Amino acid sequence: MQILVAVLWIMLGATSAGAIPYEDEVASTDANVDFTQAAPFTRSLAKLGHAWAQFDLATMLKNGIGVRLDKKEAMVWYRKAAEQKHVGAMRNLARLYQVGTGEAQDPVHAYFWYSLAAVSDEEAKKVRDQLEHQMSAE
Repeated sequence: MQILVAVLWIMLGATSAGAIPYEDEVASTDANVDFTQAAPFTRSLAKLGHAWAQFDLATMLKNGIGVRLDKKEAMVWYRKAAEQKHVGAMRNLARLYQVGTGEAQDPVHAYFWYSLAAVSDEEAKKVRDQLEHQMSAE
């Protein structure tokens, strides 16, 4: 079953090379990908523990692309990918904590995830440092 799902995933053009790299770059993905069709396969791979699929599913949920908009569920999938050291997921999860997701903002969790992402992501380091400055000023 895993092989079938992976083959379908590749046939839809949603390989990690063409995966959604960051939250605001959805428009730069292959225009031929039908995200509504890709969503069930993405979800299947995400459930199997594939970090890129977890990241892609979270991004689809966060932006309502191919699925209904659900930022809380997006956080769940970003966390799963982040726990597998997916830097983009760490950064996006931090951002959701920073701005809030229909709940109160959580700068402590935002700082935590930005700090982990900052090890290999210069932009995350900058945002983390700005957040640290804001937190110390309060």
